[in-house]
Formats: sequence, structure tokens, C-alpha cells
Amino acid sequence: MPQGIYKPIALLGYTSPVITALVPQVRTNVHPHPHPHKARPSHMATAPLTPPKQDLRSRHFRVEVETVLLVPSGTGATSVAGMLKVSVAGASQNIPCQLHAGENRVRATILVSNVDLWWPVGYGAQPLYSLTATFTPSSALRDDHDHDRPWLAPVSADRQVGFRTVELVTDKYSNQKGSSMFFRINGVPIFAKGANFVPMDSFENRVSDQDMVQLVQDALDANMNVLRVWGGGVYQQDKFYQLCDEKGIMVWQEFMFACAMYPRDEKFLATTAAEVTHQVERLTHHPSIILWSGSNENEAAFDWFGATRTNPRLYVVDYAKLYFDTIRETLLTLDASRPFWPSSPSNGVLEQNPFVGIWGNPYDLTMGDLHYYNYAADCTDVANFPSPRFASEYGYQSFPSFETWRPVTQQGDWHPFSDLMLHRQHHPDGNAQVLAQIQHYFRYNVTDSLQSFKDFLYLSQATQALCVKAQSEHYRRSKGMAANTMGAIYWQLNDIWQAPTWSSLEYGGRWKLLHHYVRHFFAPVLVSAYEQPTDSLQVHITSDVNQALSGALYTRLWSWDGVGALAEWKTAFSLAPLASKPVLSDSISSLISGKCKQRADCFLTFSVVDGSGNEVASNVFYLANIVQSALPKAQISAQVSPGNSSQEAFVQLISDNAAPFVYLDTSYPLKGRFEDNGFLLLPRTPRKITFHATSADGPIDIARFQRELVVRSPGDVY
Repeated sequence: MPQGIYKPIALLGYTSPVITALVPQVRTNVHPHPHPHKARPSHMATAPLTPPKQDLRSRHFRVEVETVLLVPSGTGATSVAGMLKVSVAGASQNIPCQLHAGENRVRATILVSNVDLWWPVGYGAQPLYSLTATFTPSSALRDDHDHDRPWLAPVSADRQVGFRTVELVTDKYSNQKGSSMFFRINGVPIFAKGANFVPMDSFENRVSDQDMVQLVQDALDANMNVLRVWGGGVYQQDKFYQLCDEKGIMVWQEFMFACAMYPRDEKFLATTAAEVTHQVERLTHHPSIILWSGSNENEAAFDWFGATRTNPRLYVVDYAKLYFDTIRETLLTLDASRPFWPSSPSNGVLEQNPFVGIWGNPYDLTMGDLHYYNYAADCTDVANFPSPRFASEYGYQSFPSFETWRPVTQQGDWHPFSDLMLHRQHHPDGNAQVLAQIQHYFRYNVTDSLQSFKDFLYLSQATQALCVKAQSEHYRRSKGMAANTMGAIYWQLNDIWQAPTWSSLEYGGRWKLLHHYVRHFFAPVLVSAYEQPTDSLQVHITSDVNQALSGALYTRLWSWDGVGALAEWKTAFSLAPLASKPVLSDSISSLISGKCKQRADCFLTFSVVDGSGNEVASNVFYLANIVQSALPKAQISAQVSPGNSSQEAFVQLISDNAAPFVYLDTSYPLKGRFEDNGFLLLPRTPRKITFHATSADGPIDIARFQRELVVRSPGDVY
């Protein structure tokens, strides 16, 4: 956990009035309140469409702005008269003010219309407008009769704001138990695709603006539209929220309370209220923030400790006093324009006024959000996954690459169970669990060699990618099924140091195989398959595109031994906007009959082609785990050539046999990434992969890149 003072400290003295905070709330009369006061019956077979385009600039917004002005005491001033002008989007309000020594809060309400809406990435643009407050003193009453001109100088402050509506919809269903949970932005239901964001370093002062730019870009490049700022970390720096505003990344913002019971004495509650006030005043202008959440897992934590199980009523009172009566009430005085969620996971809220939470099992699948981890079950069997309304945490561990370990290790550390590897593993039995998962899906045994350790690192990432992919695809498909799942936020995006964790980005920014997989399973259009019940293949197409989609699904059967495609089937389909549905159902035995001796000999690929002939999605379905498959060793040729710029290199690959989980790496000390990794290489089918350098250390040395290129597949480990 980050500890200590890591931001600059200064004592500021003022000799004239100053604006210390500018706190806007953007509201609209279209959706007058973002919180559901009473649950309404809801049917969610498919997501409703976006409002017509001609309505996108017809919203009438009101911007409620609280300007905090400080008139320094101890300087002789007892009051200052003047005019406060607050302006945004071509509208303004002038407010005559009589300020007194100390803090003054002045409120303005500005009505605006004909503004462009701010949208999450993938749904529209992210226009931002300047909100400006200017206080112009006209006179100052001083007890020392010194009327210096500086007291009459105008003072200003500005913020960037966006116009959008945000609702957290938790309506009761009339046709099944429970209630929905999804975000509706500007009237459009959004499937939230993203990750949990933890601190980027043990020492926050080492996190640069460029580090933050790269992290947000990595999230965008992986087709994410939301990041959850985890309540066990830090309130992120301003640059993060600015980037999310500009790029369209929604932010689930938690207050920094996690995994524990907290006191409710008056001093603690007072410091909590001060903390909430400071952070909300700092952050509320950001349109990217769509939710305030009270804590991480503190509602679930009632079942963790002996004291809470023995005396639950006492701790429920403590909980309500802190999160409902202090955090929520303080929040509402500053920002009632966004939803408040008590904790994550939680069943949510029954009533807003008076505020009544839904107590009980916070892991109830029929309402609220869910955290779910299962490291023992087979992740390729979807029967092992829950079907929640919203999945806000799930994941599997892996180890970072050897190049990330290299700066902080030595030879004696290069073993999965070395003292260092066990020290950096903060999940009980985590390294043993990772090994067990690897051996469930791949053929691997630990030895003391360096190559064995590198193979362990590679296969841990392949296993993590396989399992998070399977679970994420299940959640995305489920938005078109009975569960109406509308969010998949995996644990976790990034690392705080070099360690075995659940992250998809390594410490320092390298992409694990998982992050490459995220780019595919969070793509706007997804084709995915699963087997349920036994021998029954189900293929779904899922779309987050706000347009109808039609075309053909091509299903191909391949053998591992390099023969090529054994059969192909074409299935026409049509899909409504923002929808998910099954497009193919068949028995696996009938598909492979007469073509494969057994399931382990073959695999399936899927390609979705739209009406214009463009491939918009593709995927693979392994008919048996790799450890069971008749997988011959693949001879993969890799030839490196110059790319389109000095910061690019092309890697041309071809294999005699089909090769799954093809892994590209290099010891070349150059920051950058391959455009894809961990992919399936089809037999005798050339594939060109581009390496993009992100550092400006000069042109890529192609000869050296060729020498230091590493190409691995599971067959190389056997």
C-alpha cells in the first residue's frame, strides 16, 4: 500500500480574496434524479436504442455551481463587496456578493441548451466546455482603512465540464426475482467493460504524467470503457481524471475504505467528512466519473471477522453511521448529480429518502454487483461461472515476464517457489494455485533451470488469459440472457511492483498476454462459443455497436496436425443494436463426425463477416484442453524486417502445424509492444505482427531484434 507524504506541501498565504474551489453539478430535466427512489418493473430482453440523433443537442441542462471564496483573515479585511460571474457554454449568471472574512460559499444556477453531449468511448464524442468563475471586487471594508488596489483586482478559476446524464438503473424485474444493475448514459444502456485500477507504484511521486497517459491509452487500446478506482488504493491524481474526460473512459470512483471495519467516534467521522469534502470538490467537475462508491468489500466483510459475526448489530450501526450518515450525507451536500453505491459488492439501495440499503448476502446473483473468484474449477466450463447482474471483480493470477523480473532478481530467485517469489506473493497459496492451474491446461513440470522458470512465466500468462477470456465472454453473452449482465470489470489492470498478481499490465507497463486478449474479448463485436450441456455447442454474437448488424458466421473445423481446414459451415444472422444472441447451436459430435477421430485432434474457429464483406470478429474454440489435445510440436519460422517507420518492426510468422498461444518476446531493451500476442497460428498461413516501439531511443536495430526475438508455443515446453 502507498504510504507517507508523496505530494508537495506548501503553506499558502493570501493578501486578497481567492477562489479555492469551483464545484459544479450538471443536471438535466430529462432525467431529474440519477437515483431510483422506488423500484419499477422492468423487462430487459434486449437493450433499448439510443435517442434519435436530432435529440442529441436538444437537452436542457442546468449547471449548479458552488464557488468557494476565501477572504483572508488577519489582513485587516472584514468584508469585500463585488460581483461573481459564472459562465459556461455561452450562458452566464452575475451574482452580487458581500463576502466576509473567512470562507464564503456562493451558489449559481445556469441554464444551458444546444450543447453537444459527452459520451463514453465507442458511443460518441467527448466534448468539454470551459466553466469559469470570476469575482470582481468593487469595494473592501478594512478595519485599518488601508484600501490598496490589489484588493480590487479580479480573481478567477475555471474547470472543464461535460454534459451528459448518468443513471444507475436498479429496477425490479416483473418476470424474475431481483433487479437490474446497469449504467444508462444519455438514455443509452452501456455495457461496462474494463478493469480495476490500483496504485501504479509503491511511491506515488514516481508516477509521471507520461506514465498516466500510457496507462489510460493501454486501457483504450484494449477496448475498455470503464475503470474502477479501487477503494484500497489512492484517490488518483488530476491527470488521470482529465485523461478519462478526454478519452471517454467512465470512472467508478470509490472512497478510500476497504476490507475492514472502521470506527465511528466523532474525530474519525469528522476527518472522514473533511476527506470526502476535499475529494468531491476536487473531482466533481469530471464528466467521466459516473459513480461514487462508499468502499471496497466492507459490506461483505461483516462475515470475515469473529467480532462482526458475534455482534453484527453493533457493526451494522457503525457501518451505517460511517457510510450512510457521514460519507453519503457529506457527498449529497456537494454532488447529488451522480449515483451513490454503498459498497462493492452490494445489493444496493431500496429507498433513497429515507435512505434504506438492501441488507443480506452481498453476493446475491439477482441484484447488485458481484466479486467472484474460483481458482480450482475448470475455467473452460461455463457452468462454473455465476451469472450476476454486474461483475465488478473477477480474475486469475499470473507472473510477469522475465524482462520485468530481471532488474529486481538474481539467479537464486528464478524459481516459482524461491524465497523472493513467495515473499512477493500476497495471496495465500497463490504460487501453488498458479502451478495447479497451469498443469490443468498445459503439460509442464517445474525444474531448477532458467528455461523452466521462463516457461512457468509464459504458461502462467497463457492460463490467466485463457480463464479471464472465458469468464469475460460469459458475462458479455449474458447481457442477452436471463441474467441481463451489464458489466464486466476484471481484477486488475496494473501492478504496484514486480509480483505475481491478477494484473493484465506488468509493473512498468508491459502487456501480459491477458491484455492482448482483453483487446479481443472487449471488442465492439464479439463472437464466442461454449459447450453446455455436454456435446452441445452454442455460438453467440454480442454487439456494443449502436447499429444493427447482419452478415454471416463462418465456422471452420481444423486439425492440429497441419492438414488445414477440414470443413466449413456458413450461418446467416442479423442482430439488433446493442444486443447479444445465439446464432448457432449444434452437437460437437455431429460437427466432427467423419473428420476427427476424437475431439482432442481438432479445434474450431469462428469468423463474423458483415454485409460489406468485412471481418468484424473472430475467435477460437478448443474442443479439449491443450494438455489433452493431440498437439504436435510446431516449427515456427519468424523473420524480422523494417516496419513503416524507424520505430516499427515487422515479424513474419509461418508454422507447419497449428500452434496455439504463440508467444512473442524480446530481450531487446526497448519499450514497446507487439500488436498481438498469445494468438493461434494456423498451419501454413503466414501472419505478420508489428512491433511498435514507444520509446524514442533511436531506430530499431532490425538485426539485433531478430537475434533477440523469442517465439514460444506450448509444444516447445513439452
